[in-house]
Amino acid sequence: MTNRYLKLAFCTANNAYLAICILGVASASATTTPNNILASYHAVYAYKLGETSVDIIRTLETINGQYKLNLSVSSMLAGFNETSIFKIEKQRIKPIKYTYKGTGLNRRKSSNDFNWPKGIVRSFYKDKWYSLDIQHLSLIHI
Repeated sequence: MTNRYLKLAFCTANNAYLAICILGVASASATTTPNNILASYHAVYAYKLGETSVDIIRTLETINGQYKLNLSVSSMLAGFNETSIFKIEKQRIKPIKYTYKGTGLNRRKSSNDFNWPKGIVRSFYKDKWYSLDIQHLSLIHI
C-alpha cells in the first residue's frame, strides 16, 4: 500500500445542482493484488472557504471479481453519492449497475441496471423506469 499527499485541482458539475472547483490537499492510498487489473484505492479531498466546507471521497474496490467505483460529495447544503459497479471482460469495461442519489438541496435520483444476457438496460430517470437496448459501442457513464 502506498500513501501520497498531492496538491491538485478537482472540478465536478452535476446538472447545475452542484458545481465545485477546488484546489487543495488530498490524501490517497492504493492497493493492488496480482489478480486485479485495477488497483483499489481510497482518496479523500477536503476544501474549506470561509464557513463552507466540502468533503469528497473517491474509492475503487474489488468485490467478487467486480469493481465498485464510488464518488461521495457532501457539503452543508447539497451533495451526491454516485456508484458504478462493473467488471472487465476481454480488456473491456462492462457496466453492471450505476446509481446516483442527491442529498440536501439536490434531490435527483437515477439508476441503470444492465442485463447483458437479455441485451437491455433498465434505467430510472425522473421517477420512471425505462427499458432500453444496450448498444455495445455507446458511451456509458461509469
